[in-house]
Amino acid sequence: MILKNSRGEGYLEVAVFVMVAAFFIVFCLGVFEYFIDRQKLDFFAQEMIEAAAVFGKTSGPVEERYESLCEQLGIYPSCSFEGTEYFDEEQNTVQLGEMIRIELCLEKEDKLFGVFESPLVITSVKSGLSEQYWK
Repeated sequence: MILKNSRGEGYLEVAVFVMVAAFFIVFCLGVFEYFIDRQKLDFFAQEMIEAAAVFGKTSGPVEERYESLCEQLGIYPSCSFEGTEYFDEEQNTVQLGEMIRIELCLEKEDKLFGVFESPLVITSVKSGLSEQYWK
């Protein structure tokens, strides 16, 4: 027997559409948050490498810049200068024209669809040349 009355189908279609739209919006917000964090981390790394290149070292004023950027951007990434060739290892100075390399890693718990948590690691690597001559 075929029902000729389909008065309730519209309500079901609307309910399913609203649910799918809500999941899509939550997913898009999660992806958008990832890109915002990625942009912040890239900006952070660029500012850090500029400070390290100008001062020709990876300590002192560069550490102060790290602290100010953490407060300004609200993120606290781990910072590594691995791959940098130091002129003086004790003072972390880099000779004029030598490469300074920085790697920042931001670890977050990403909520997928607002319910499931998954670890997310965002990494940014930048490099620059020292602009300071050390005797």
